[in-house]
Amino acid sequence: MSLLEGYGARSLAAIMLMVGCGPAPPPDAPTDVYYRGGKTPYWRHCVVDSSDRQVHCKIWIKHHLHRDEVFIPYDGGPTPAPEELKIIDYPLNPSKWIFLENRRLLIPVSMYGWSKELIEGEWAHFFDERGYVVPPSDEEVPGNDKVPEHFW
Repeated sequence: MSLLEGYGARSLAAIMLMVGCGPAPPPDAPTDVYYRGGKTPYWRHCVVDSSDRQVHCKIWIKHHLHRDEVFIPYDGGPTPAPEELKIIDYPLNPSKWIFLENRRLLIPVSMYGWSKELIEGEWAHFFDERGYVVPPSDEEVPGNDKVPEHFW
């Protein structure tokens, strides 16, 4: 009897979701890269460089390196500690920004002006007075169900 016959296709799909099966990460990505599926899969990874004490992040889209540069906290606060670099899904600009579990936002240095203008203008209601991310309502951002509940 095959696995599909024994458990059924739906059960197998549920098992695959539980163990985190998805496409293989890009060949040049570290093993702890953060994966987000969907129509356009992408992977994100950040580290605090010991030589310059800055956060260096890489973003791959469809296995192609899209961004590789220094990211800074939008809130103007200190560089996050390595243990704070817990990346989560958030439905705003996932290919450009990095959202952390502690509600801080990291933006690429090269896009600071554009990001600040967008955040303080059109998207101001997604951030509190400290520059931390606030939960969007379901009406505001499609796909809000992908944001982990413990984030709020």
